[in-house]
This record gives sequence, structure tokens and C-alpha cells, in this order.
Amino acid sequence: MTKILFSPLLLSLGLLAAPVSAQPAPASAQPAPAAVPPMAEPPSSLPQAPKVEPANVEAPRVLDVAPASAEPAKVPLETTLPKDGFGLQSADGAFVIKFKGLVQIDSRWFFAGGLNQFLVRRARPTLEGTIYRYFDFRLTPELAGAATILDIWANVRLTKELQFRAGKFKSPLGLERLQNDPEMPFIERGLPSDLVSDRDVGAMVHGEIADGTIAYALGVFNGGEDGKNIDNDTSDKKDVVGRIFLRPLAPLKIDALKNFGLGIAASRGAHTEPLPNYVSPSQVSFFSYAGTSAAAGTHRRIAPQAYYYVGPVGILGEYTRSTQIVASAASPATAINNSAWQVELSGFITGENASFGAVTPKAALDPARGGFGAIELAVRYGALKIDDAAFDLKFADPAKSARTASEWAVGLNWHMARGYKLDFNYEHTTFEGGGAANTDRLTETALLTRLQAVF
Repeated sequence: MTKILFSPLLLSLGLLAAPVSAQPAPASAQPAPAAVPPMAEPPSSLPQAPKVEPANVEAPRVLDVAPASAEPAKVPLETTLPKDGFGLQSADGAFVIKFKGLVQIDSRWFFAGGLNQFLVRRARPTLEGTIYRYFDFRLTPELAGAATILDIWANVRLTKELQFRAGKFKSPLGLERLQNDPEMPFIERGLPSDLVSDRDVGAMVHGEIADGTIAYALGVFNGGEDGKNIDNDTSDKKDVVGRIFLRPLAPLKIDALKNFGLGIAASRGAHTEPLPNYVSPSQVSFFSYAGTSAAAGTHRRIAPQAYYYVGPVGILGEYTRSTQIVASAASPATAINNSAWQVELSGFITGENASFGAVTPKAALDPARGGFGAIELAVRYGALKIDDAAFDLKFADPAKSARTASEWAVGLNWHMARGYKLDFNYEHTTFEGGGAANTDRLTETALLTRLQAVF
């Protein structure tokens, strides 16, 4: 009798030891039960029971009888592998948190007009995420140079078409200014970016309609002078900023036409703070107002803009006009109109598709497998003109500040992996005025390099 009951007893113990779900999942979501591995042969020292063929009866499938209304099992946060950054997200995507970073190490080698140097241009860790599916946030400090908070905002994303954002972020004006820093084909932005504010504190409504065919933004901000990144306001007056950008051919679903876009942005406010200075793309100041001059009223900007990306080639163009009322002790308040424009052309000789955003090489740098990365070439031409009235009314000194700056540049960029690249730019900027005894400021030529890491 002992020999006959030995195998059923072990089988019973094996069933008792099998894991049991505390709360069965719905049948529609339950995978097929795993096969039970065969029992090990009993030790040879024990008497062997005769081999008995099991009856052809299917074991009961307990998990299949759960009612359809049963609650699904709770799934904890899991590690994800996004295209950029490291993070966690819930299984349903309602909660997401990412840690990202940007490091740019530059060198500037001037043949004329500037100071040779190495510098950490940008060092930006970023924490961003989504809470309860509809609420986004970002925190980005700038650790290069004097530490500051670059971006800090919260966003309510009711739908793609209707979103609300408040905090400190890029003012929706210049096209190249809105392009992410690591995704530009040039190391530094062109001259039109001198005439729009950088980051500002405020609130806006924004969104994208018809799968990005129409993008819009309308906000109220503290109001910063041209090129400034501000945290505080010194006036009760605020700036109203609006932008609309269209991709009118996107609905045709034709690849060659979907990335054509054009738009216009504008701002209006009243400023009474100190006036800005303007810098060349090599980051050397070539224009500044006299110390006795100050903003004294309405400031308006208008910025038409466009881009077109098809296959490996892209072109971007923009024009910006900044009108500020300026006054000094010796001159009455007068509207000063400064303007700038640029056109840039870029292309991948390795065949990647050009984009306003990030580009992923077809084969990232991998010596062991023969991957080389992607090679991008770029050219740019642009100019900035100061209103003649700024010099005629003594708001600026013609012996210290140039009337115009004209710049051309060529770039060679090696994209070793997505976001990780090595850039070489040659910058050539000529000036009208700005030298002693009514001469022109010395032509500025420089070789700029950058090693960039993004994760």
C-alpha cells in the first residue's frame, strides 16, 4: 500500500507548493498556464512504484473562471528606455519621470577680433515628467558659468490642441531661438536671435491642431529686452506675445511636402529698463547703447519665419524687426528700429533625413561593427542693421558700436550618435562703422568647435 500511495502523495505536495494568484486576472488578459515540469525520479535507494499512465483528464483551469469584471492586477513602475534620458513610467503611461542632460564643451580660435579660449558652454541636467497623464513639468538649471534656473514650468495638457503653461521658458518668438540648443546645425545662433528675448517668466495657452498642421501660442510675460534671459520684472507693464506656425501641405500626406512650414510671431509691451547690447555669432559684442540711454516706452517685435526639410536637405529663414522707444537726457524719446535676417542651408551627405528636431544617424559610431555616424554640412548668411537714428540722436557712439554686421558661416558636424556630436564652424563677420575716426570695426574671423553629449 505504501508503494501505491507514494507518487500521489508527492503530486499533492507539488500542487500545494505551486504559486496561487491572490486575485485572478480577467480571462481575456490571462496568458495560457505554463506547463508543469515532470517530477524528478525518486532516489534509487527507495522502493520504486510501478509506472502508472495518468488518466486522460484535463486539469481544472482555475484562472479561466475569473469574472470579466474582475480588477486587473496592479503593475508597479517599470524602467523604460526612452530615446533620450533615463526614467520610470507606469504601465499605462499616466505617470512618467525622466532625467536628461546636456553638456557642450567649446573652443574658440580667433584669427582676428576675439579671445582664444576653451569653455563649458552649457551644462544642463533636466528633470521632467508627467503626472496623472495630463500634467507635465520641467526643471532645468544651467550650471555653466553663473548657476541659474533656465527652465522651470508646469503644463496642463487637456488635449494636444489646448494646453496651458506657466513658469519660465522660451518666449514664442524667433524660429531659431525656439530650436533646441543641441539640434541646431550651427554652434551659435545667428544675428536675428539678438533681437528676440530668450527665456521669460509668464503664462501662455498653446497647442497643435490637425496633427501639427497648425501650431499656436499666445501668452503674457514679464517682458525682457532683446536677447535677455530674465527672472524678475522691474515694471508693472507686461508683454503680450503671440505666434502661429503652419504646415499647410501636411494634410496631403506627401513626404516631400509635409515638412514645409511658415509662420509669424509678434510681441508688444512697455519697457523702461537698461538697453541691451548685441553680439556676433562668435559671441563678441559689436553694439551697445550709451550709458545715458534707456528704454522709455513701447517695445514691439515682428518675426516672419519659415523652414523646409525634404530628404537629407533643410533650409531655414527668418526676419526680425525690433522697435523700442529710447530716450536720454540729451535727446527726446524716439522709436529705434533695428532689424536682422538670415538664411541657413544644411544637408546630410550620409543620407539621413534633415529635421528641425533631433536626427538619429543610420549607423551610430561603432568601430567594432563598422558604424561611422552621420556627416552634416551647413552654410549660413545673415545681417543685422541698427537704426541710423540711434547714432544721429547720440543714443549710441559710432566710434564704439557698428551700424551693421554681416555674417557668413560654414559648418561641418559629425553626429556620432543621437545627440552626441562633434562640430566645426568657421565664422566670418564684417562690420560697418564701430571703429575710431569713422572707420569700420575690424573683421571678425574665428574657428569654433564643440563636443556635445546629450542623454
